[in-house]
Amino acid sequence: MIRHGDARAAIVDILKNYTPELLGFDVTVSSSLNGWTPEQRWIMVSREGGLKHYPFKIDRPRIDIVTYAPEEETAFHLCVIAEGSIFRARNIYSGMGVRLQWVIEEVGPTEVWDKHEESPSYFLSLRLTTTPDPISMPTAS
Repeated sequence: MIRHGDARAAIVDILKNYTPELLGFDVTVSSSLNGWTPEQRWIMVSREGGLKHYPFKIDRPRIDIVTYAPEEETAFHLCVIAEGSIFRARNIYSGMGVRLQWVIEEVGPTEVWDKHEESPSYFLSLRLTTTPDPISMPTAS
């Protein structure tokens, strides 16, 4: 069996370490909302699906990104910057055990209205095509 890396962690890595456009925003990039408050700028990354066909050489996960900010305009800009950075990384990025081959937009930046949230938020969904990258595979600690 071929061991795959973590596509969600790879996207978090891209947004944290290869997206200079986010430097001026004082934003947290995470795979959860643990510690989030409505006054913060936050990008949450989650993953669904992938690895359906043997021999599991290609992974096609859907990555969902939700951005939160005190101002609606900032939440939108964070979403657009995140999407652009991920598209820019295709065919270039290798890390967290994956090589990012291709990115397709499934749902573009969309305003999310949730009566339980106290902060404006935007959502986008991307379909990735990744292959294993044993060289960048994180080691067990």
